Parts: sequence; structure tokens; C-alpha cells
Amino acid sequence: DNLGGTGSLLVQMVQPPPQYVQMGSAGIGLAATVLYDKNNVGVTWSCAPAGSCGSFNPTTTGYQIPTLYTPPTTPPSGNTLVNVPITITATSEADSTQTATASIFLQVGSVALLQGQYAFVLEGQGSYGMAGSLTLDGNGNVTEGEADASANGFYSPASPITGTYSLDPTGHGTLSIILGNTSCCGNVPQTHSITATSSSHVILAEADQFTGFTVGGVGSMDLQTAGPNFSASQVSGGYSFTLTGFSAAAVKAAGGTGLNGSWGGIFTADGVGTIPNGIFDTNTVGGSPNYSSVPFVGTFTAPDANGRGTISTNLNGGTEYAYYLVTPEVLRITTITNTGFAGNTGSAYGQGSVATTSAALTGSYVFTNFGFDVPGNAFGAAGQLTTDGSGNISSGIEDLNDSANSVLTLAQSLAGGTYVISGSPRGTITGSNGQTYNVYLTDPNLNLLDPNNTTGGGGALFLETDATYSSIGMMIPQADPATAALDGPYALLLSDQNGLKNSDGGFVGSMGTSSTT
Repeated sequence: DNLGGTGSLLVQMVQPPPQYVQMGSAGIGLAATVLYDKNNVGVTWSCAPAGSCGSFNPTTTGYQIPTLYTPPTTPPSGNTLVNVPITITATSEADSTQTATASIFLQVGSVALLQGQYAFVLEGQGSYGMAGSLTLDGNGNVTEGEADASANGFYSPASPITGTYSLDPTGHGTLSIILGNTSCCGNVPQTHSITATSSSHVILAEADQFTGFTVGGVGSMDLQTAGPNFSASQVSGGYSFTLTGFSAAAVKAAGGTGLNGSWGGIFTADGVGTIPNGIFDTNTVGGSPNYSSVPFVGTFTAPDANGRGTISTNLNGGTEYAYYLVTPEVLRITTITNTGFAGNTGSAYGQGSVATTSAALTGSYVFTNFGFDVPGNAFGAAGQLTTDGSGNISSGIEDLNDSANSVLTLAQSLAGGTYVISGSPRGTITGSNGQTYNVYLTDPNLNLLDPNNTTGGGGALFLETDATYSSIGMMIPQADPATAALDGPYALLLSDQNGLKNSDGGFVGSMGTSSTT
């Protein structure tokens, strides 16, 4: 390095911080140099947000002389994130316009981050499912709650919940609950691995060697911002929904044939207690002739103090569902009657003011798709597609893994597909390789993955309706690939539901990535 000489000052951080730092961890040595700093006055260290980002000792250092950065011991006031962005800056003493910066994430996860009333859903991708609400006290205790579950020919409605939870600085932890006085099995313990992304959103997977109801089920848990004053008036307007589960589970239990299946549709609620119209689409394994679509009507009850209400329909002789409000536009749903349709679990999302023409689905989207092949084994797929707003899929690829049938298709082109949306938020998609889907539009301002997040809205749900697979999926708007980077903290949720009985599994965790290493 040329300490003297001539040229413009240039600050370089020669000993930068790691990208991820845990709250309250030991001090970290940092060092910087300033090229052409003839008097070696060095740099002054600072960070943002000021007052809650940590401290430096000493605050001013000379050429390659280290400072000790000490992370804060408490999160910023009002913080709701697990990973708090912090910027560390070294500023030239000789010329304050010359700086070097490093962006890090301060990991501040703890039980105190999760406090309040949360609604959750667990989809077992078979004849297991659960939805519920629980209250976390910020000290590691589940103080109250209730849940509804069904599995293989039985259901257990409105079981009370108690338990405990933990959360480490990365946002990963456990949630252990006891479902009390279940109608089938008395008190049932159930343990989950969880990963929080913020104080309002958690992903979870059952992790207890199948002692619980959902047998490796995966799902999410979200702060119930519709509460605490839940009311029937919040269940109002148009909704789109998808469900996964089992058809005729009671028949299978008696030695007959049961079918894994997927469901989707739309309905309208009046905010008082009536569902005046809806469409219920079914695709059990094998597709046509097992695909059907029927209109339905129903009623619903006002939510209780946990945000729980019931929906009664005229479907299949009178199937009833429990719902739990997250926001007025997000309902977590599971069936609680008609054991022939065990575990039918999923979510309903508000449609808001979404348009009902093909222009409502314009741009680039990423999607996931999971369900069952013809023998009833699980498969998974993910991909990307771009629509033109006029009914054409101009480009896209899909990766599909159906391991039971030894089918692994990578980067299959989706270009040439078409879609139709006309006069209803329910439309159709025809893939370039013969796939067919129903698509259900949602509020363009609603974040489907993280409902309390006011950014990242838009997308749609879909149900595969062809004879190859029975599956459901979700499309969300894609960031510009030209500027996107796999960089920063992520929560990871995977489902592996295939093979022999009780071999279903769910996986949840956190990971930190860097686009430069």
C-alpha cells in the first residue's frame, strides 16, 4: 500500500466483519487503510442504525490498526426482524467524503421476539392436517390456544393447547405443545422445529417421530392481526383457496380404496354468516374421471376469542371446516366432520379488487407445486414462468421430481402454454406439455407467503386437473432476475412425504448466503 505519494484518498476495509453476527457475541476485530493518507490520520468507525448497532474501541484508528467492534446486547427498539441489517462505515479523517462500508446482519432471535396470538396450519399432504391458534407470552410459554385436527378416519375439534417454545439468535427453535382432551386420544404431545423470519411469521415442521397428529406435516404460523376483536364482519368478500388431504379415508380404513387428493376453489362470504356462492374443485389421484367441479353454498359462525369459527357446507353430504383468522384476508382451514375427507387442510386468501381478465396475471412468477401421482405417492415441482397479460405463457421452466415413478424432469420448457381468465377470479392454465390447471387469483396487495408483510403482494393459487397428477401450488411475483441475487438470510421449508406409512417428513431451518463467497 502506498501510504504517501500522490492520488485521491481511497478507504479500504482490509479486515471486514463477517456477514452474520449474533447479538451479544464477543467483539470482532476490524481494520481499514486509507491510500495516499500522507499524515496517517486514519479512519473513524461508525454504524447504523445509530444507537442500536454496537460500539467501537477505539473509534479512530490509523493505518491497518484494528478496532474492536462489539455487537449490541439488545435488539433495536421496536424491532420485528430476526436478522437486523446493520451498516458499518470507516470514514477517512482527512476527507469525510471518502468511506468504506460493510453490510452485516445482526441475528437477534429470542423467545421475546415471539409474543402474542398466532394462527397456524400444518399440511400433512395426505390424511393428516391441523389448524389452530396459540398464544405465546414472550418468555417461552404457550399459555393458551386451541386446534382442530383430522387424520385417517377421525377428527378432533377445538382441543385446548398448552406448551413451551424456544428460539436461538438465528431464528431457529422448537415449539412443543400438548393438545388436551382430544376426542380420539386424550392428551397428545406434538413437537415442531420452527424458524422465525420476524415477530409475525414463523415456518414449522413436526419433528417428534410421529407422536403427534400431523405426521411430519409442514406449515406456517402468523400473528393474528385480525384480533383480538375478532368478528364475523371480518369474513367478507371473495376468497380463493386450496386444500390437500385424503378422500374416502374411512373407506380405506375398512379395507377399501382411499384416494389422496387436492382441492381448490373460490367462495364469497357476506360478513354476517352466509356463504351465498362458491365453486369447489376436486382432483383425486388419477385425474379424470376423478376431477370434478361443483357449486356450493354454506354458512359460517363468528370467530371466538382465538379467531376460530366454523364453515358448514352442502358438500359431500355436509362437510364442515374450522377456520382461524390471521387477517381478514387469510383463513387457515381444516375439515372437522365427514371423516371420509380426513386431513383436508389449507388456506383461503382474499381476492380484494383483483381484475377478472387475463391481464390480472401479467409478468414473471416463481411457483411451487406438490401433490400425488397416480399410485398415490407424493411428488414435488418448482419453476418459473412469464405471462404476457393476453393469455400466453411466453417463457418458463419447471423442475419436477416424482421419485416413486423414477421421473426426474429438469428445466422442462413451459413456453407455448396458455391461460384464460374471463369474468371470474377462477381461470384455467394449459401447459405446453399437456398439463391442465385451474388458477385462483388473489388480492394483488396480499403477500401469500407472509400475510402481515405489506410488501411483496400478488400472485395466485392453482390446482392441477389433468390425469397425471393431483396437486396444488402457489405462484408469486418474481424479482427482476437481472438484479436478483441469492444473498442474505433465508428460512427454509421442505416436505418429503413419500414411501411407506409413517415415513412422511418435514424439514425446516435457516441459512445465510452471500453472493460474493
